Amino acid sequence: MLNTLIPQHEMAAKLARLEKAFEDLKALETGGGGQGCKVKTDGSTTLVNNSTWVTFSFGVGSEVWDDLGFHSETVNPTRIAIPTDGRYLLVGNIWAASANGVYLYGRFWKNGATQLAMAETLGAAHLNADDAGLCLVWEDSFVAGDYVEFQGNAFIANIVVAAGQATFSIRSIG
Repeated sequence: MLNTLIPQHEMAAKLARLEKAFEDLKALETGGGGQGCKVKTDGSTTLVNNSTWVTFSFGVGSEVWDDLGFHSETVNPTRIAIPTDGRYLLVGNIWAASANGVYLYGRFWKNGATQLAMAETLGAAHLNADDAGLCLVWEDSFVAGDYVEFQGNAFIANIVVAAGQATFSIRSIG
């Protein structure tokens, strides 16, 4: 596959989709355009070494912005609910201090049963810190009533993710 040439018209279409996704990603950070929401953890979360996945909670005061009630801070605060059928762009970020040499994992979990995407990173000492950061981006089709949760896990040692240090964004892209 590495030596396969991609026809120019296919490459142009792929580039156009990437450019659109990049613009949507920029909009997620500012809350501008489209429909969606962005939430941040309302308390600290401990990811236990080599344990089960932990679902981040986004309770009272966690919403950065929310169009059309994608998220509730009091009813199922771990979930972002899909209000209408369509394609959505999901972005999850985790930042953890004191994580040198520890693996940090993040994943999107659909309807309490299906893993959509997962990422991992290894915390490393740099710039006089030993932090770990992870960013997970995923695009997928959903139907009204679906919900997505953002989860974390750790390997080698426990990791504490401080309040506000895990964020989860979703944006309708068509």
